[in-house]
Amino acid sequence: MMTPPPVPQFKPTVEQTVGNFAYAVGDTKMITSNVQGMQLNTDILGSWKQSGYIAGERYVENGAFTRGADYDVTLNGSQYGESHIVMQVLSYLTLFLVPYSVTQNYDLQYAVQDSASGQLYSASVQTTETIYVELFLLFALPWSVRNHDANVALIGDYLYEQLRDQSAFQKPGENANHR
Repeated sequence: MMTPPPVPQFKPTVEQTVGNFAYAVGDTKMITSNVQGMQLNTDILGSWKQSGYIAGERYVENGAFTRGADYDVTLNGSQYGESHIVMQVLSYLTLFLVPYSVTQNYDLQYAVQDSASGQLYSASVQTTETIYVELFLLFALPWSVRNHDANVALIGDYLYEQLRDQSAFQKPGENANHR
């Protein structure tokens, strides 16, 4: 298990958007899904804010960066959910009394640009997470959300560490060798 990166003294602001992001569940064809990408990006950057890596984030439409934040962050990649169709149908027929699982496979790439200097940075991660769908899990929602949140935090830490190692998120004028 990875140790979280240290909390920086400088906490930049970021504008975030979704570039080329595809999504699919089961045997369906991958489709472009900025909504799914935007939710995942908001979750990851929310974990950055909660961990103290950034001061805040704001969503902008693809390609509409205002240069009003310290860094511009673009999410590209895919999310593919795998689930057994027979269990899904059985669950639907029993009004979700019979649980089924969905395994989410993430292949994410971040492109980050320093708004002041124009310097580009990149990071990527591939990971998997399994979620369970069942009526009675409604009562365990805080637990199941924490499980997803913990996975998102790990993804966020891993991406942030890659970017920090490239000297992204430095205070303007700070020497990258003196962290």
